[in-house]
Amino acid sequence: MEDAAEISETPEKTVPDDMVFENMVMHICMHPTNDCLATGDIEGEVTIWSYGIEKNQKMMTFNHHKKACRALSFSEDGQRLYTASRDKSLKVKDVSTGRTTLNITKAHSSPIYSMVVVNQFYVATGDDDGTVKLWDSRICKAVMDLKETNEYVSSLKLMKDNRTLVATSGEGILLAFNIRARKLDVSSYDFNSELLCSEVIKDGSKVVVGSGDGTIKLFNRGEWGNCCDSFPGHPFSVDAMNVFENAEESTSCRTGSSVSSDSTITSPLQTLPSAIRRSFLRVALTITRSSSGISIFYTRKSLVQKNRQSRKTRRNTSIHLEMWTSSPILSLLFKYFIKLHIVSKQFASFTWSSQIILGSFRIVIT
Repeated sequence: MEDAAEISETPEKTVPDDMVFENMVMHICMHPTNDCLATGDIEGEVTIWSYGIEKNQKMMTFNHHKKACRALSFSEDGQRLYTASRDKSLKVKDVSTGRTTLNITKAHSSPIYSMVVVNQFYVATGDDDGTVKLWDSRICKAVMDLKETNEYVSSLKLMKDNRTLVATSGEGILLAFNIRARKLDVSSYDFNSELLCSEVIKDGSKVVVGSGDGTIKLFNRGEWGNCCDSFPGHPFSVDAMNVFENAEESTSCRTGSSVSSDSTITSPLQTLPSAIRRSFLRVALTITRSSSGISIFYTRKSLVQKNRQSRKTRRNTSIHLEMWTSSPILSLLFKYFIKLHIVSKQFASFTWSSQIILGSFRIVIT
């Protein structure tokens, strides 16, 4: 009996083993029907893997990119693999044969940053300089070529109507393109922070966006001028997100923040100039002791506001404060104290949002 008690049963394996790579993986995509995935690394190598409980196996490897492979996507039927690279090229591989079916070596004048497959004939790409192109694989040419932002196109998503292409930018704006009319429909408000990733949720009725200040923004379909809701909380930038749908047809979106191992972790207060930090440090400490909180996002990066008449630019610095508290009076007092005595003297623009927490409910005041 004692010997039997000492014998520990090996738990049943329920998930595949981890995959270990020699080089940094830049992008990953899942096959729509099979237990397969594709990875693209920093050296430009693209690999298709099969995975399972028993083992993971390398199926195909392509070395058709000279620089990092930044974007990967299978076609809807899983027969083709689209790849885009920092070497400015766009390529399509036949998954069953490994043959190249599309090869555009100079698809952009700048490195490609993002990509989305529209249908069996069209694919959209965005580059480091803000250009968005729509490609027709039948003629190997771009049928739409628009530059509506000066920063990199961080993500591209196709809405359920197969007509609206949503792009996020490092400039802090969201762009909605009409790919049938080949034009920009609308550009959003400048959020003063990089928009880094996006996902379509709720059966195509909403788009969720991750930003550089750790805030998750929610947009209603067709209302692209400004977000309908905002959710702070991530201590660092929201770099990636993915959508999970369960059997009850509810949708959840998981997000991830990252910080490099050699980075110095600082609180939001430490990113402020010392004069401002000293001014309200005592107030901030008082708030955090009373089960409330405050987040301060300060950016030294200038905001470029275009004047359409004079074509001149004006550069301003800005600050955004977010606060959550159980006391509405405390929220208002702190807002006006900061605005009148500190922010108005140091910054050209100031935005504020606060949340009054009542039990499990939140009343948002803007």
